[in-house]
Amino acid sequence: MQKSPAGQYYEALFWKHSSEQVQIIDDHPEHDEELWRVTRMFIPGLEALLDGKGDTVRITEEQVKSLLAELDWYASVGSPSLREDIKNEQQRYPLENFVGMTMSEALNYINSNWPPGLTAEPTVGPVPVISTPVCMAGFGSDCLAEPSLLPDSNGSWAYYILNEVYFEYPSTWHVKQGAGPQHLVIESALDSPEASNMGGVNLFVDYLRIENVEQYDLLTLRQEIIIQPPVPIWKRPVSLPDFEGIEFLWKDQNAPAHLEVFLYDENDQIAVDLLAFVIDNQLTGLIDNPNAVNEIFPDFQHIVESFRFWKP
Repeated sequence: MQKSPAGQYYEALFWKHSSEQVQIIDDHPEHDEELWRVTRMFIPGLEALLDGKGDTVRITEEQVKSLLAELDWYASVGSPSLREDIKNEQQRYPLENFVGMTMSEALNYINSNWPPGLTAEPTVGPVPVISTPVCMAGFGSDCLAEPSLLPDSNGSWAYYILNEVYFEYPSTWHVKQGAGPQHLVIESALDSPEASNMGGVNLFVDYLRIENVEQYDLLTLRQEIIIQPPVPIWKRPVSLPDFEGIEFLWKDQNAPAHLEVFLYDENDQIAVDLLAFVIDNQLTGLIDNPNAVNEIFPDFQHIVESFRFWKP
């Protein structure tokens, strides 16, 4: 939909409220499971639509009821601006009207009935990272624990263990609880050389139980836990003692670029996803040269290379 007026409008609307959405998830971790349940209901249909097979999948009453309940919940905890936009969009296209439509019919209906002249200003610049109030490890007074310093690093590096996965990070950075027990926000220190180039680092570690996993490539596996990204600008393999993975750079039309690493262990079915927003002043050097990541984001690469299972 990105090339259509409707697609551009809804993309801009998403980024308008993206920071608040992150904050809502951070404030209500108990709702995380329901959010992902509803999201997963629509993934097969969206994938079919992207594959040119949108006429083979129909929108069900159960999907619409679940989505309406989720939107009502967001409106109940959101800001007046978010509530107003949810109300306006439900009035523009009542979701009950889409029950029984194929994904292709729904898309054609939206595009053919789009109000002339309705546009939204795109969000420009990096999406701010919203920190949660719970600091798990760091030197700040609000942190629950001091960093676990790595021996023989002169105090420069610390380590943390999330869902039995060990990783190392600069000791001056803070480790904060994200939206649920499988999610961390790793906040770089302001005096870090990477702070001016990176808008924030998110780490996700969880079990990903997939049957016939050998039939999936790494990007497809990544879509099982995170919404599909645009086509990567570049990608390169990552091979670690405990994980196989892929590192890639991608950029949505009106959003900052994302540097991402997805790792998977087939035996234990553990997925690791590390994502950072890239500030635009470093984007040019990354687009044509994947190896520039090693020079621009050495700390990020150190984190990637340190991932392993924790064996006390």
